[in-house]
Amino acid sequence: MGKQKKRNPFFYYMQERRPEIERRLNRKVTIAEMPQHVSRDWQTLPDSEKNKYKMMCGQNQEKLDCRGVPLRQLEEAAQDQRRQAEVMKRSIAEMVDVYHAGRALHQATFFIVCTNFYVHTDMDHYVPAELSILQFSFKYGIMREFHETVKAFIPRSYAATARKHSQDTHNLLQDPDNSHGVTHEEMAENITKFLSNGWDEDVPLYTLHQEMEQTRQILETITGEEYKIYSLDMLFQFMYSAIVLTIPLSVATDLITECGLDFHPNISCPWHIANQMDCGRFCTLSTVRRWFYYMCQHIDLKNNLGVMPQEGKHYPYKELKEGVQRSMSCLTLEDSDSGEGASCDLWSLVGQKFNHSTSSSSADFLPKDGHASQRGKQCEDTEGEEDVWPWPTMELN
Repeated sequence: MGKQKKRNPFFYYMQERRPEIERRLNRKVTIAEMPQHVSRDWQTLPDSEKNKYKMMCGQNQEKLDCRGVPLRQLEEAAQDQRRQAEVMKRSIAEMVDVYHAGRALHQATFFIVCTNFYVHTDMDHYVPAELSILQFSFKYGIMREFHETVKAFIPRSYAATARKHSQDTHNLLQDPDNSHGVTHEEMAENITKFLSNGWDEDVPLYTLHQEMEQTRQILETITGEEYKIYSLDMLFQFMYSAIVLTIPLSVATDLITECGLDFHPNISCPWHIANQMDCGRFCTLSTVRRWFYYMCQHIDLKNNLGVMPQEGKHYPYKELKEGVQRSMSCLTLEDSDSGEGASCDLWSLVGQKFNHSTSSSSADFLPKDGHASQRGKQCEDTEGEEDVWPWPTMELN
């Protein structure tokens, strides 16, 4: 019996690709024919992926995980992520310190972005659905807005998953013709046009901390370009800590993601207002507006930055838009039990909630420097006053 011929990594690559080539050609393919079909792909294959086939023939002694990816490569990726997170944190902290020291934080301009997806595939790919960008400064409030929906291009075998996700969240697949969306190329052109005014590639776009990877990937899928995506939670954390008192990142996230404005009738995009108002809280335009409105509220622009809040710029319009039913504003369980119409002062309720939590529990996360007791005293001094926050109340009756 002769000695078995030693196989090289390319042989195992051909064996793996063989069923795919046979399905494409609809016939049997011999191993001798395979090089003409896959040799070009093999030449462009990254070394990290070739390691799997080298391991099969004993040429690679690196330890691999269950997917064939070297553990060394995974550790390098994790270190790179930690390095990028540290760079982001240092960049935000230095920027806030510079503006705050120069008493110009209220004049700084920032961009907030929020994205929705139709489906998140098993390959960790987000299929873009909706995107909104908001330009703001504390002095001028909301300066410009961008909002568009992408036509649905659902990958094969993911139709049911996409439909379920849509029904649970934004409901953008409710329209069978998807007539309200644009193509990726059209949205990419419109995004570039919007960002051409007051933005350059060194300026980060801020989004919710837990949605940074989703936002980065969706923007790259649509435009083909990489954008610098930073944490909005961290930005607000450093701003609030510089202006009011020191808070951890988790508290900053809680403050800008409260639910008091989730069903406000005036802050969603026109499509959600006209078709799916009950899903408006998942609208990206509603989301970026809520993030900013809460930032303005909790920082207390009038007392801390000397900025008089403006309706529609720093807080929602209190007048209902034409055609919007009053009953969709913010019904409570008590309203339902009594059968009465909606009468809700959202900003007052949110302000009372924040005052209560600050006076009772802020000492749990504040340093022992007297700030907690001072803040608690301020809350006690304002107790009983009608206008705790500088925003006018929102009367819906």
